[in-house]
Amino acid sequence: MTQLLDPAVLLLIDICGDKPLTAYGKSDIADFKDVLSRIPKHRTKTRRTKKLSAREAAALGLPPISLKTANDYIARLSDVFDWAKISIEGVEHNPFEGAPFAIKSDQRTEKDPFTVEDLKTIFAGLKRADDAKFWAPILALYTGCRSNEILKLKVTDVRCEADKALWYLDINEDPHTDPLIHRKLKRSSHKRRIPIHPDLVSFGFLDFVKRCKMERLFPELTYNAAGKFSDAFGKWFRRYRESVGIEREKLDFHSFRHSFVDACDGRMPDDIIRRLKGDARGGTLDRYGQGKTEIEILSEHMQRVKVKGLDLSHLKQRQ
Repeated sequence: MTQLLDPAVLLLIDICGDKPLTAYGKSDIADFKDVLSRIPKHRTKTRRTKKLSAREAAALGLPPISLKTANDYIARLSDVFDWAKISIEGVEHNPFEGAPFAIKSDQRTEKDPFTVEDLKTIFAGLKRADDAKFWAPILALYTGCRSNEILKLKVTDVRCEADKALWYLDINEDPHTDPLIHRKLKRSSHKRRIPIHPDLVSFGFLDFVKRCKMERLFPELTYNAAGKFSDAFGKWFRRYRESVGIEREKLDFHSFRHSFVDACDGRMPDDIIRRLKGDARGGTLDRYGQGKTEIEILSEHMQRVKVKGLDLSHLKQRQ
């Protein structure tokens, strides 16, 4: 059964012991964070550490995982306790609430957006096909989605607001039939509806969805032990990017997300951009459209998204 448990839960048990959820307290969280901050990178894959407990591996003084990765573990555990508060009698407290490590670095300094010339080169080399290698980069540029959000999409996640005839991507926490690759959102703000840009329609995205016969849009993809597709796909994208001559250090698939923000700049308010990217929730959109639904307001803003100087008319579907 342990192979079905979330890796974050297994790590908590490894470090603090297997106890009832109500038994984990502040001292456990402090101990967990101390060990977590010192766990070596690739602990379960490296010969020297893969057979060691987390505490034993952390004591070796090897280069540790990033604070972002550490916070991912904490976020998953916080979600577990939030679920338990609703579902399990006696669980009234989430000890991981407010526990993430503070990260002062600006994410934008970690990765750069693609330049217009980069994007021209990337999209000129894509081969049209009903697969992730063609559609994932396009979706990333036109939605600002994270790679795993795109790669885990199911056919039923492409939806239409019937009375408004507005198509959108539903980024949700809908369980998958394979428990290893169910979509687990790290933040409540990640759950959102993203209107489908008119260019995606002209490129034939909706027709591609109609042709899909499987549950997932990209059934050809493989996933790692953590249920993530972004690992193998990210390596393919790096090889492809470098093969077309784009080899700068601060670029990866996440750079599309920054390019999306640049395409929004000057065309929509910051809080709308954050809502579309899944960086924030709350507030109201009423001030942006009297009497209109949220999806209508977001769709109107999405239609203004455009990368200045980028012509992708060659991607349009031939009739």
